[in-house]
Amino acid sequence: MNEISPQIKLGVLDFIKMIYNGHPEYSLIAVKASIDDTVQAFIEFREGQQVKERRDYKTFRMKERKIVHRSIRWEQNIPIRRGKERYDDDDGGEEIVWGILFLQVYGSEWTVILRSLCWLRDEIDDVPKEAKSLSTNLQTKAITLMEGETTGYIGYELLKNGELLEKFEHDGDDEDFYFESKLREKPDIHLNRYSDEDEDYNPDREYDVSTQPRNQFVDAFFRELGIYLPACYPVSDDGKPTLAFVADSENTIERADWVSVEEKLENDRIEADPDDAE
Repeated sequence: MNEISPQIKLGVLDFIKMIYNGHPEYSLIAVKASIDDTVQAFIEFREGQQVKERRDYKTFRMKERKIVHRSIRWEQNIPIRRGKERYDDDDGGEEIVWGILFLQVYGSEWTVILRSLCWLRDEIDDVPKEAKSLSTNLQTKAITLMEGETTGYIGYELLKNGELLEKFEHDGDDEDFYFESKLREKPDIHLNRYSDEDEDYNPDREYDVSTQPRNQFVDAFFRELGIYLPACYPVSDDGKPTLAFVADSENTIERADWVSVEEKLENDRIEADPDDAE
């Protein structure tokens, strides 16, 4: 049997097109380091945490809560298989399960961490801290990327050796965006999304998200860094963690590892948040 040659790809558009076929919320980190070093550094960071900041929904203030129980499991080289184009099981797709995926992509020096898919909750606070720790401890570059459906937020932070090099944030249909960088000047780009004032606007038509200016902006930066985000998601096959990819990302992933983290915070009856019990 002839072996299939690996695909060498760059950018984020394959991933973004996949995530918009379901619930477009996610958080991820890419680290310029080997998958083994990245997983080990991530586990060490999580094991070293004694408290977590969580919002008190009575006062809406952040407060520290003690971690009273933690269990971490690392499974290497989990199965990789073809999945469905839609991952939403309510729409003919597959059900995504909780877990943190670490991906080694063909032809890339970066390890991709799919931190959360279909939700963005406490990751807003946790992912930047994790990326900073990984960048500092491994003395390398790390970049975050997060998007939330409710506000239309998308943003990234690029760090080197723990130092912030560039930050980008854009909310919904706003024309302006936040940008700070030690690498370049603020770009002159227009990032507003489709609106009912557009001549070709049709609310019943599915727009190609890859043509949105802000997605193209993020894609170009990730390409420049040499990063590819595969279009894939975690599932459970007969109770075993498995990585499912869609057609655009076939044969782009050399290895996938699965890390599950279960944590219980002080005064919690049941830790049901997917960030604290992946």
